[in-house]
Amino acid sequence: SWDCTQRKLSQEIIRRQAAQYTTMLATTSDGFWLLDSNGRFQSVNDSYCRMTGYARGELLELWIGDLEATESSAETASHMATIAATGFDRFETKHRRKDGTVIDIEASVSLWQETGQYICFARDITTHKQANRALEESEARYRHLFESSRDGMLILELKSQTVISANPSVVKMFGSASEQEFLARRPWEFSPERQPDGRLSVEKAHEMIAIALQNGSHFFEWAHLRQDGNIFPCDVLVAPVTLGDTQLLYATMRDISDRKAADA
Repeated sequence: SWDCTQRKLSQEIIRRQAAQYTTMLATTSDGFWLLDSNGRFQSVNDSYCRMTGYARGELLELWIGDLEATESSAETASHMATIAATGFDRFETKHRRKDGTVIDIEASVSLWQETGQYICFARDITTHKQANRALEESEARYRHLFESSRDGMLILELKSQTVISANPSVVKMFGSASEQEFLARRPWEFSPERQPDGRLSVEKAHEMIAIALQNGSHFFEWAHLRQDGNIFPCDVLVAPVTLGDTQLLYATMRDISDRKAADA
């Protein structure tokens, strides 16, 4: 009687755990599927059906290679063999939906040693990957503009007010050898001690930055100092930009020596 009671209790615990796992797999937003040792679908949840556009019955007629859009059949079989040997793998790949479109997924696959089955979870990261690609393209376009601009461009880290990037036009404008000569320096360090109005460059630079922070940008004339000791005038536009937790200052400079000479 004691053994019978314990057995019933154990069976009830197992039943409840199975019900919990079933509910979890049915409600998770991640796709789930179970593969046999040959890679054929044996079970899938609703999320994976929605992810791929297949009905459950259709998926149960396929093997994983039918959906894999990155690896060849031979590569998929080899990958499965590797997972069987190591027991687990997490990786990014692409699956082909029923309508032919391709989605990016992040998959976690483990081998169920007792049965030789593969337990698989996947998350659709297509939107995330598209956002990353768009960001990379945007950064590439910006970098191209930054590097090819005829105007001198500096990027300063606001807290320290030091230069973290300088484009080739700045290097040429100042007669410097490389961008490295500007890095970690402050703008008044490549200016004469005083501006044409007699004010100290360090004091006036702080004022120009404060105005830019207050108004969103600030346009002004500034005297700079070349490597050879010559002073030249520039039109300068300074604008603050916040990237994540970092505040930056973008400074665009144009040498107006010719214009000044013509005016004179």
